[in-house]
Amino acid sequence: MTRPIAVETPVCIHCGHSAILFVDPAELAAFEAGAFAQDAFPNTPAPIREQFISGTHPACWDTIFADENEE
Repeated sequence: MTRPIAVETPVCIHCGHSAILFVDPAELAAFEAGAFAQDAFPNTPAPIREQFISGTHPACWDTIFADENEE
């Protein structure tokens, strides 16, 4: 098994901070080669994939879209 590597996420549009995520090198290579995040990182939860793509932390996402979640 390969050792995960550290990747810095983009800056979050809500809080202005980036984060470090640990990903499988083969999955990262697939993503960088053009695979969709859900295909490249199949075992990673959707909120973490979104953080990897846009930098938006799961908690910030919940804050940004709080009104839409209250139905």
